Amino acid sequence: RERPRGAIMTPGTRPAGVYTAGTAQRLINMDGIMPGHKVVILGSGDIGLIMARRLTFSGAKVLACVEIMGKSSGLMRNVVQCLDDYDIPLLLSHTVTDVEGGDHVTGVKVAKVDEALRPIPGTEIHFDCDTLVLSCGLIPETELAKKAGVNTLSVGIFSWSMLEPEEGVYHFEWLDEVMDMLAKNGIKAILATPSGARPAWMAEKYPEVLRVDAMRHRQLFGARHNHCLTSPVYREKVKKINTLLAQRYKDHPALGMWHISNEYCGECHCDLCQNAFREWLKEYYHNDLDELNFKWWNGFWSHKMTDWSQINSPKFRGENHVSAMKLCWNRFVSDSHISFFENEIAPLREITPDIPITTNFMKMYDGIDYQKFAKHLDLVSWDNYPAWDKGRNEAEACDTAFVHDAFRSMRDGQPFFMMESTTSLVNWHDVNKLPRPRLQSLSAIQAVAHGADSVQYFQWRKSRGGHEKYHGAVVDHCGHENTRVFKEVSQLGAELEKLSDVVGEKSNSRVAVIYDWENGWAVKHFCGFNNLKRDYYAECVKWYAPFWKKGISVDIIPMDADFSKYDLVIAPFLYMLKPGTIDKIESYVKNGGNFVTTYLSCLV
Repeated sequence: RERPRGAIMTPGTRPAGVYTAGTAQRLINMDGIMPGHKVVILGSGDIGLIMARRLTFSGAKVLACVEIMGKSSGLMRNVVQCLDDYDIPLLLSHTVTDVEGGDHVTGVKVAKVDEALRPIPGTEIHFDCDTLVLSCGLIPETELAKKAGVNTLSVGIFSWSMLEPEEGVYHFEWLDEVMDMLAKNGIKAILATPSGARPAWMAEKYPEVLRVDAMRHRQLFGARHNHCLTSPVYREKVKKINTLLAQRYKDHPALGMWHISNEYCGECHCDLCQNAFREWLKEYYHNDLDELNFKWWNGFWSHKMTDWSQINSPKFRGENHVSAMKLCWNRFVSDSHISFFENEIAPLREITPDIPITTNFMKMYDGIDYQKFAKHLDLVSWDNYPAWDKGRNEAEACDTAFVHDAFRSMRDGQPFFMMESTTSLVNWHDVNKLPRPRLQSLSAIQAVAHGADSVQYFQWRKSRGGHEKYHGAVVDHCGHENTRVFKEVSQLGAELEKLSDVVGEKSNSRVAVIYDWENGWAVKHFCGFNNLKRDYYAECVKWYAPFWKKGISVDIIPMDADFSKYDLVIAPFLYMLKPGTIDKIESYVKNGGNFVTTYLSCLV
């Protein structure tokens, strides 16, 4: 990555006609476009020297090659063959002090520099030119990472088509270079498995890996998480690539953690999943169809089942009014994700037993029971994207605090990782704007205050293309560190270093709010009372808010958690009780606990 103008802080106006040497080379060699006709080159690296000759061959007049150091950084043969042979002067110990022009470059000023590389007044030389080419070296990614205070980077997410461009043909060399670079610079890698997005060749050869939607249409290749969770082919392919990753990097000094897939989500309605759902139901209902018919109350509307094969996923083209059936489908889909995850991590557990494993959750996404899933992780991590500066910052802060506390509570108060957040803005809100200065830093500190042991961003560098090319990043499209966002991230890095004593600390809350995923599903599925406004999550946040405002630590727990360590347990809208919950509540209160519940509780 070449140093652009912003990275070397060249003074003057910002007209068109300033190019990096690589860009100028591309314009001539690939696009057939002349960057300019009267050129000054800043920097005497080999690419700059070669471009001096290339521009001369193409008809341009190279007026000078300017080098701030006392000697050229290029090979001597290139100095001779590219400059001397064409009478192009090399001005050592000089630099550009001004770029002139309005819409386009009209000239540059060059001055001699002293031992401290500062321009010496009175030594200026003026060149009338229309182009300035920068050959000022490369910016190592690790150099920027260190400036920002970064000590960990997530790598390899969605990289399957690079790792295995053809079936059975593997290319790990690029990842080797990344891992080696990180290790050399003392940066740890959270290495991802690539299952979140499969390569096109796989979808073409094995169409069964693609999901079938609720209308029973098989999806075409594209997007991400467009895979069947029960597909034996896909599970085999995922296990194979994960095995190769584990074998290759098991002893690599950069490997610090496994990042499994990315934001698991969605569901599939193919024949494989229909059969898997029926098998799940057989196990859940003890292979007793009469028990299922009774629990689902299938005599109503004459929906009694006489064979397991008559059961399909509860969606629009078939049965979608049986609450118990829809609840079972939610449980099945959640368990399918967990089963898929266990298949993913099997080789990692075997080959790298000492490397912790996580996957990044998405706020309180209701498609997966995160409280159940968390038991399969070594630590919980989640992706935090509050909508700041939308006119409701206090409510947003309370909502975000609730979610932080929910993930902290999933493993008995163990600190969690904030695996993703944004340095600035996202690209998927209706309107995306840069928040006020340091607001995202405040958001990061909030995460730490609620138990986060990491502050991580998506993305390190803004993508040159694709769906998320305008999503915020540490390094913007300009490619250098002289931006407000980068400086804020660097400042935050220094501040977090001062808070290192809190790493690993657990909180001991005396208050808990019950937020239970299965109860949330049950609340959503029943028909009755107020069908226009029934928001289980919002009700729980409402009861959480007064404690948050008072700075009182609160755990967010499922109904089958241990109540005994709390002085107060609040159960908003506890519509559905799991087996044993009533006895546990009575025992808790009998032993001095305070239990508060609300309307529409204990109905099922």
